[in-house]
Amino acid sequence: MSSKPSLIIILSGKRKTGKDFVTELIEKRYQHKLAVIHISKPIKQKYSELHGAAFDELMKASKYKEQFRLDMVKWSENEKSTRNDEAYFLKLAIDMEKADQHAIWLIADARRPADLAYFDDQQFSESKVIKIRIQATEETRKSRGWIFTENIDDATTECGLDCYTNWDYIFDNDGTSDQLIEKLGVIFNQIESIL
Repeated sequence: MSSKPSLIIILSGKRKTGKDFVTELIEKRYQHKLAVIHISKPIKQKYSELHGAAFDELMKASKYKEQFRLDMVKWSENEKSTRNDEAYFLKLAIDMEKADQHAIWLIADARRPADLAYFDDQQFSESKVIKIRIQATEETRKSRGWIFTENIDDATTECGLDCYTNWDYIFDNDGTSDQLIEKLGVIFNQIESIL
């Protein structure tokens, strides 16, 4: 990466809380003015190449993806361990999206403490980092198709940031899309101040 962003927005939340929806709202609003970085993208790409899974289907919120989720998580954890680099896939995702060409980065799916810690590094000392947690009740998540799955919903990929308390914003996403957009206004203002 040759240049660092002015603003890094990091989204986190459990399955079916609305991370993808928030990402889509921000991406649609600012189109090509920011880099949208999915840490899971290089995981899914490399996993699909090695295991013959359909990459495009793995990128969607689908039953197809869910049948691979547990094995994909185990495989990716092993890859990071083998390389002794907790940020391995995060760095690949940043490179894949040519993020260094953008002043604003949107990290769409932070799941572990290492995902947040990476941006505490000195190399990002000039960047403003905003950490956002998206939450929804179990009832709301179930209405969106969430079903508790052992070894997934109780694993680090879903629970690794449960005890993290240093969020800049926590947005409850149990209401309407209009209510969520209103809550996101503070983020839109910060993005617009950079553009």
